[in-house]
Amino acid sequence: MTAPGDRPAPWRGPVDDWHAAAPPPATDAAGAALTLFELSRRARFGVKGRRALQWLVKAGIAVPAANNRAEPAGAELLVARLGPGEALLLATGSGGAGRLAEVAGLLERKPPAGAYAVPRQDMSAWFRVEGAGAPALFAALCAVDLRPARFSAGAVAQTSVALQSAIVVRDDRDADLGFDMLTDFASGAYLWGVLVDQLATLGGNVVAPTA
Repeated sequence: MTAPGDRPAPWRGPVDDWHAAAPPPATDAAGAALTLFELSRRARFGVKGRRALQWLVKAGIAVPAANNRAEPAGAELLVARLGPGEALLLATGSGGAGRLAEVAGLLERKPPAGAYAVPRQDMSAWFRVEGAGAPALFAALCAVDLRPARFSAGAVAQTSVALQSAIVVRDDRDADLGFDMLTDFASGAYLWGVLVDQLATLGGNVVAPTA
């Protein structure tokens, strides 16, 4: 998996020593691949307020029709609607970071009534879990049932993972099954360690952040 929307060094994200506890490549007990990615260098952005969703649509960003749903906005952005007045935008392709920068710049230059920026780049760590073993990993850490039959593609859960507040988005763009997860930046290193430990019990791979 490439990370074309990464931020350049020396920015490091919440996990400085991701490699120290990385388990060896493996598969889980069922033979399903399981991979953990640290994506905190990727661009992300949030908009909130009573007119936030309407403003995004006017800015050319499609927004899901229902709360707690996520949909691509073109080939390089994923938009998660967190509520009637909040959306999360994730750069998933090479042009995504630039598109988010345009949206953020427009909001800063011409701030509308009823919409304001949420600095997700600075406040939220971003991890991703891929593979058919992902629901088993989350089952030990999260009360939400993330099995594919219960948590469909594009579903969003605002929940807790390992007792840390988190947003979990099912997005299968790079795999048969994939979940993006954002958590508070201050607890990012702790949650990463918990995920790595759980990954080791199931067997799986850890992929380094790209400099």
